[in-house]
Amino acid sequence: MTLSPIQQALDERVRDWHAEPAAATCTLCFDADFPGFAGHFPGTPIVPGVCLTNLLPVLAQRLLNRPCLLQSISREKFTRAISPGETCQFRLVLAQPADGTLHADLAGSCGDTPVCKIKATLALS
Repeated sequence: MTLSPIQQALDERVRDWHAEPAAATCTLCFDADFPGFAGHFPGTPIVPGVCLTNLLPVLAQRLLNRPCLLQSISREKFTRAISPGETCQFRLVLAQPADGTLHADLAGSCGDTPVCKIKATLALS
């Protein structure tokens, strides 16, 4: 699967990758060159929520070593803005029930402050 430019930029910024059978943790530094900041908001840039949503298939693909596509989002909550230069921690947990769907939960924080919680369904391709 070819990653979108934003997904590629996210993947390039993954650090401290720790994988378990159905979960992974990592850190990402959103440096000033991160393309998601472009136009979102000039003068006071923040990481757009859609970039954090795109982190789900990027991390799942790393964990499973096979392409993953975002199929649906059941819950998405952003609780704090991420500014240029900030490093955040993320934890992805995957579950694959008997029906064959792939459920993904992503939680992110900057230090002790939560930044997002996302629950989604992914498709394996």
